Amino acid sequence: MLIEKIGRKAQAGVFLIGFLIIIVLVFLFLPYISYNIGLVSPPNAGPITQGIKVSSVNYPASVSPSSTFGLSFFITNNLNGMVARNINFCLDDLGLFTISSSPFGSFSDGRCIRISSLFAGGVIGESFSLVSPSNSYYANIPYTQDLGYYINYSYSSTASQEVEFVSSQSSSSGSFPAPPVSISSRTAGPISINTSISQPIIYGNDGALAISFSNTGSGVVFGYLSFNITMNSSQIEIPSPSVYGLSEKTLSGGLVIYNGSVFIGSGVASLTFPVGLNSAKASELSSSDVPYYIPTIKLAMSYEYEQDGFFPISLQSERYFI
Repeated sequence: MLIEKIGRKAQAGVFLIGFLIIIVLVFLFLPYISYNIGLVSPPNAGPITQGIKVSSVNYPASVSPSSTFGLSFFITNNLNGMVARNINFCLDDLGLFTISSSPFGSFSDGRCIRISSLFAGGVIGESFSLVSPSNSYYANIPYTQDLGYYINYSYSSTASQEVEFVSSQSSSSGSFPAPPVSISSRTAGPISINTSISQPIIYGNDGALAISFSNTGSGVVFGYLSFNITMNSSQIEIPSPSVYGLSEKTLSGGLVIYNGSVFIGSGVASLTFPVGLNSAKASELSSSDVPYYIPTIKLAMSYEYEQDGFFPISLQSERYFI
């Protein structure tokens, strides 16, 4: 009996200790769990015009000579954005400081960490340990180093635009609904998409679809921005797409994708394409006396983006006593 009581007490003690450990772990990891399952929004996950960003940096304002100190970063993806891929986060401009330890999976002398993907609203924390030099390296004179970092990643955005076509009779009588509103900054990344088109368009005529890509973020697009325009080829088309630098690919079900690219850098790029009903659809609508017709155009873009930042850390001097 005595042995059974001792055994039950031991089991109860083990259970209590295990329960307390679980409670502590839950409190420690609750912020990360909450971000990942969507209970709370990640810190500084916006604004709408930014995809991946370094939302916060924790660092000491000053350090003493020959000391070890930590740097921690939170990397976030816009809650309203898309999945970011091929993310590289690197320290830069270390100056007199050296890295003593880096996050798991780091490369390039421990300065960089590669993240395969980060979902919308996702938060990742990364930490580095650095060592300050001895005072002889900077002549024991107070010195401030701007430590830098940069982050680059692959991002994409999508949008859609309705286009209104009307018969000649409807155009003359005004018997058609108000044209759909054009896209205005419909994006969740650092590159915005804007469109304009004169509507309505009379059956058989082409409208001029103007598309602009604007860099509203704080970084730069690497290389060319790739884009595509998708529509139902049994309804509408871009006549002679190769003239406008577009390649054409037809999918099953009648969908056609027009692919192109444009250089944007840190600025704006604007393009204009003719859009009209194909001849068969225009004849069908006219012969059937359909007053108006509103098909949809899908837009998508993808690009490589990079942005950087810095923060100052001061090296203290040491007092000598004689």
